[in-house]
Amino acid sequence: MAIQDGRWAPGIGDPTVMGWVTVAIYFAVALLCTWAAIRTSANKDNTVQGQDKALSFFWFSLSVLLILLGINKQFDLQSLLTQVGKDLAIAQGWYEKRRTVQFLFIIFIAASGVGVLALLVRKYWAMLDYIKITLIGCVILFIFILIRAMSFHHVDIFIHTKLAGIKMNWLFEIGGLSVIWIGALNYLRRIKTRSISKHS
Repeated sequence: MAIQDGRWAPGIGDPTVMGWVTVAIYFAVALLCTWAAIRTSANKDNTVQGQDKALSFFWFSLSVLLILLGINKQFDLQSLLTQVGKDLAIAQGWYEKRRTVQFLFIIFIAASGVGVLALLVRKYWAMLDYIKITLIGCVILFIFILIRAMSFHHVDIFIHTKLAGIKMNWLFEIGGLSVIWIGALNYLRRIKTRSISKHS
């Protein structure tokens, strides 16, 4: 989807080479997370005792989330949501107060994200050593999504600012995905090492 004349319309949101490369990275990282879930299910003695099912669910859920985010990278559904909200605000007469509503919405999203992270840490506390790198990557990616959701003028300027020729949004988005990739590789290496040590 794309923005045309200030309104959301069907189309590709980011048809640039970098846009498609980012989508490919989303799918590649999702594939690696799926492999981590499969390996966990197939080798139940490789991880924390009794926690294999929970770890497998974690990796599979993360894979699905990344696939959805990769699809949304080009479908740009948040722009549609923004447009629907704008039209609703105009129709109901509170468009002048949209910044307050937008701010409260961002606070809600941020609080929800922190809450989900807290629940993940609590649920996977015994396994945190296995997935802590991945969780850091998830936090970086969440921060990027939160920044994009703000849609404030000065925020848009910031995320399109270049550092050594690299846009800040690339650093956040691809950086977060890279950390998740490293975390997944580290997890696969650790369960492989654990398996070898158990069978040696």
